[in-house]
Amino acid sequence: PVTPGELLCLGSSLAFSGLFYYLYRKKARVVASIQDAPKLQVDDDLPALVSAADGRCLPYIALEG
Repeated sequence: PVTPGELLCLGSSLAFSGLFYYLYRKKARVVASIQDAPKLQVDDDLPALVSAADGRCLPYIALEG
């Protein structure tokens, strides 16, 4: 026989596992998009590139240098 307390613990454990897995997958998508970001060198061409971008904003870039 299963007690109500055991069912409560099982249900909350499943709920938390689902929540943490959802958060993990959401963060993994962000990390993947950052890893695929174009890599730019910090040099004299960077201000011209930023000013030519839409809204003067680049979504994800990796600066090197």
